[in-house]
Formats: sequence, C-alpha cells, structure tokens
Amino acid sequence: MELTTRNLTYEYDSGTSYAKKAIDDINLVIRENEFIGLIGHTGSGKSTLIQHLNGLLRATKGEVYWNGKDIFSDGFDRREFRGHVGLVFQYPEYQLFETDVLKDVCFGPKNLGLSEEEATKLAKEALSLVGINESYYKKSPFDLSGGEKRRVAIAGVLAMRPEVLILDEPTAGLDPKGRDEILGSVSTIRKETGNTVILVSHSMDDIAEYVERVIVINNGRIEYDGDKREVFQHIDELESMGLSAPQMCYLMRDLKEAGFNTGDGALTVEEAIEPILDNFRRRNV
Repeated sequence: MELTTRNLTYEYDSGTSYAKKAIDDINLVIRENEFIGLIGHTGSGKSTLIQHLNGLLRATKGEVYWNGKDIFSDGFDRREFRGHVGLVFQYPEYQLFETDVLKDVCFGPKNLGLSEEEATKLAKEALSLVGINESYYKKSPFDLSGGEKRRVAIAGVLAMRPEVLILDEPTAGLDPKGRDEILGSVSTIRKETGNTVILVSHSMDDIAEYVERVIVINNGRIEYDGDKREVFQHIDELESMGLSAPQMCYLMRDLKEAGFNTGDGALTVEEAIEPILDNFRRRNV
C-alpha cells in the first residue's frame, strides 16, 4: 500500500484576481502501518490536503497516486478508492442519520455494494473496535453522548475496511474523558488492523503521545516531515508558525538550561519521569 502526492497544488478561485494557493507543491509518500500526525495553524492547508488524499478535491496542478495509479486518470474508480482511504471529518456525528446505530454503520459497506449480511458483519466488527457493544445496536445515534456519537461515526468509516484512516480533529469539542476514549480507540484500531492513520490535531500533547511521524504544514507548504522527536526539537521555528511544542518539551528545555541531563528529550510525562529521577539520584549520591 502506498499513497503518494507529486507536486500537489490547489488554488482557490483560480484564474481570478482572488486566486490563492491553499497548498503548494506538496510531495508526500504515505506507507503501510504508519501513524502520522498532521499539524499546522488554522488556514495552513491541512484540510485541503487531506481532501486531496481522499479524492474529494482535484488538484489545480500535480497528482495523487494510489499504489502507483493516478486517482484522477481515466477509468480509475474513485468510489472504490474511497473504500481504501477513509476520511472522518471534524464533528462527524453531525452526519449520523439512521434510526439506529447498527443501520448507520452499515450504510457505508452497503453503499459499496456489499450484501446486508456482509455489511452487518463489518459494521459489528467496526463497532467493537471503537468500544461500542451490542447493547447500543438498536439505540438511536441521537440519544448517545458526544463521545459515543463520535465513535459510531468513526465506526461507519472503519466498516468500509480502509487501509488508510484520516481523522480531522477527532477530539474537537469533547471533554478530557471523551478525548482519551477516542484516541485510545484509534490507537487500538491501528494495532489490531495494521491501518495507516493520519491524525490532524491542534493538540501537540496528543500528537506527541500517539503518533510516530509528524508532518508540519505552513502556508500551504511542508516545513517539516520526520520523526516526532526530531520535529519537536524545533520549538522556536514551530512558534514562529503559530504552533507550539508539547508541554513536556518546554519543561525538559528548562531543566537542560538549569544543568540537568535530559537525554534525548522526553515528549510525554511517562517518558520524562525516569530522566528526571535519574538526575536527582545522581545529585544525591
């Protein structure tokens, strides 16, 4: 599996005096079983980029390739393609519409041409992955909590068995408990299915905890693309783009300036505990 962009450019109001490039000359290679965080300030081009990855927008210039095939070439089945690359929009629960949870999650597979039996099997598997059990199947999706609705909506995309799952701000508007449940489910999904996951988020702490590779987009162009530890070392540069680093990066930087040995740079509380304790042990010897 490989999803690739080549010189991808998209211009709104092209050919007019109001023309503006939303993304500009984007080159990416997305491979199997990656967990990618996509970050950037509001208006940076993140949403435009992911809509190209799913084939919802057609580039002004450049191409998107799925396993070496141009997704906008003649004869390419984009409907079938969207079963391989699933996109969950921000606030996906607003797209719930069926009378009960199971029917709602069955809609995607049935729309791909699967039988009622096949769709139901896939829907139940997807609901299980996001932590929704049988007691919810016949409930109206509108009677669920915000976090439960979000998980059902994600299950609706998962039921189509995508190889790439793109999540646009999946925890927006949720309380801390709901946020942890959603991200925990996403992490479980990736481990159990081997899916590639692309997580778009404004929370640097969530990005630091869950993803492995970070792509930073700024004014429509990619500024950084690499291992999260490497990317989050560029604190000043990220701040100049209207972003920040995870909170732990600031603490570890302050400790280093105070003379502590902070090692490779922890990104989460769990990673920071041992280096900090080790420094105190050494000072008390």
